[in-house]
Amino acid sequence: MVVYHVERILSSFCCTEVVYHYSRLLQQIPKMDVERKHMKYPYTFTAKIVQFPFKFHWDNFWLPRFVVASMVLTFPFFLFIHKKVNTPENKAIWAEKHKKERQYHFD
Repeated sequence: MVVYHVERILSSFCCTEVVYHYSRLLQQIPKMDVERKHMKYPYTFTAKIVQFPFKFHWDNFWLPRFVVASMVLTFPFFLFIHKKVNTPENKAIWAEKHKKERQYHFD
């Protein structure tokens, strides 16, 4: 029944109206009333990340705060170096140096 309505909507409306009506149809689908529980042991890597106490570590240890601060403070410096090193002129200079290094010495 829902598929028929979606096909009818797709054939008769423009894109924004299709999205609107499709979302309305999805809202009409009954939702399960299930109590969500955490796993006793997080087996998957994603579950381990979700259950990791990030706020506790941020509040009680100095390392995460200093890592974030150092990344923010050093990013402009490394971006500046990256832009200067990767200019076309500099790439041409290094290509010439590497070409000279690859030449056979006994010619």
